[in-house]
Amino acid sequence: MSDLEIIETLAKCIRDKTFSLSVLPTNKHLSEYSLNEIQIAHQNENIVMTVYDEYHDTKIDNAVLWLNIILDTCIAYEEAKDYNTWLSNEGYPDNSFFRSLYQQYENIIPQVRAIIGFDLEVISYSHFELNTDTAKALRQYKL
Repeated sequence: MSDLEIIETLAKCIRDKTFSLSVLPTNKHLSEYSLNEIQIAHQNENIVMTVYDEYHDTKIDNAVLWLNIILDTCIAYEEAKDYNTWLSNEGYPDNSFFRSLYQQYENIIPQVRAIIGFDLEVISYSHFELNTDTAKALRQYKL
């Protein structure tokens, strides 16, 4: 699937499923690690997911972009075989905050996947690092 098709599929997920996304106010402790929180509202449930946001993409009012960030967080957790692998892959320090976050993901990510499904792809993080045309297209996407 091309990158533009991935973006369209993310947008279709938002249009077709019954959930909404919102970014919570910045938490100073989280921002020290380039983290932020996105709330997923589905039916009568609100799930708050902590996501890596090095490039401050949560400041852009773009739910498709936010879904990509959420999906990237899910995949990073799912692909790691354990806490130490996840910690190493993400470059986080080993401390009580990240141990707690990893444990939260154990409960939150299955809930998120139940809402968004497993058939979505993510725009590669390298596009954001290099600010490619794909990253720009996702950041400028209008639902």
